[in-house]
Formats: sequence, structure tokens, C-alpha cells
Amino acid sequence: MSKRNSFTNKSRRRQFLLALTVTVVVISAMIFVACKGRYIFIVPGMGFLLFAVTAVVFLSRACCELISRRWPKTIGFMRCARIVRSYAGRGHAGNTSPVFDYSLEVDYDYNVEGRRYKGTRVSFFEKGYNSWKEADRARRPLLENKNIDVHYCPLNPSWSCIAQAQTRDIVIGVSAAVAASAVSLMFTLLAFYYLP
Repeated sequence: MSKRNSFTNKSRRRQFLLALTVTVVVISAMIFVACKGRYIFIVPGMGFLLFAVTAVVFLSRACCELISRRWPKTIGFMRCARIVRSYAGRGHAGNTSPVFDYSLEVDYDYNVEGRRYKGTRVSFFEKGYNSWKEADRARRPLLENKNIDVHYCPLNPSWSCIAQAQTRDIVIGVSAAVAASAVSLMFTLLAFYYLP
């Protein structure tokens, strides 16, 4: 991928993070003003804000995932596929051993209209794995065949993915985020209504 495309992608990420930060600050200020000095409402209000932002992120990922299914394909070359382990907290029911999540990190190259690009995205709605074995099972097909199908955006070929998430995973993820937002909103409204 050229330096110009890399710079453009970083610039877009910064713009997105800046817009998200400004949105969170503005909504937080609105919640603070709405509380009218009753600071006990800030906690449920901020909880709703957090869940609402999470739901928006999940919805945007789901939209990108569904749109990417119509993108054209090209042949790419898989450079490497790694399993990354991240700490997910402690176990439950008396089990204090740490729990980890596993995910795939990939690097691949592909060409579109004579230009070379580098991709690192498996899918827009990336899946986590509960064990190293499960992640390795998903990684193996990527390593066995170095030539892979790459789906790329026709308007911006530097956006790409090599796999599509299952519809069931998308529905579960979005439903959980929206349900959490709805429950949090209900608690916020109840707090406004019942607390002095």
C-alpha cells in the first residue's frame, strides 16, 4: 500500500475518533445539564451513553459487513496469520484463573488495477474465539493456501476484507448491544422519575 493511502487511512481514523469524542462530550454535557444539580442521575445517564455508543459501533460494523458482501473480488497473497491472546478478566463461580480471548491478525497483499495494497482486516464484524484451538482451526485454511480471495471496496480499494462473518454472529452482536442500550435507557428514565 502506498504512503499516500496509509496517510489517508490514518487521517480518516483520526477524524472518526475526533467526531466520536466530540459526540460523547456533547451528550455528556447535555446529560449533566439535564440533571440540574442532581448528580445521582449522571451515573445511569453515562451508562446509557456508553451502551448507546457501543450499539452505534456494532450497527456501523454490521452495515459495513453487509455492504462488503457485494464488493468485487481479487486474488491476494497471505503473508502471515497470527493468533493474538488478550486478557478478558477472571473466571466465575470461584474460579479465579484468568480468562483470555483469542483473535486473528493477518497481513495480506493484493492488486487492484495495477496498484498494490496491503490489508490487515479479516472481516468488519470480527469474531473472537474462546480457545487457542478454536482460533487455530480458523487460521489453518488461511495458511494452507497462500492465494486468497480479497473483497475490496470499488470506491476505495484500500478497504478490504478476506472473510464474511456469519449472519447469526451479526444478529447476536447487534441485538445484544441494542438490548443493553434499551435496558440502560429504561433504568435512566426510572431514575429520573423515581429518585428525588
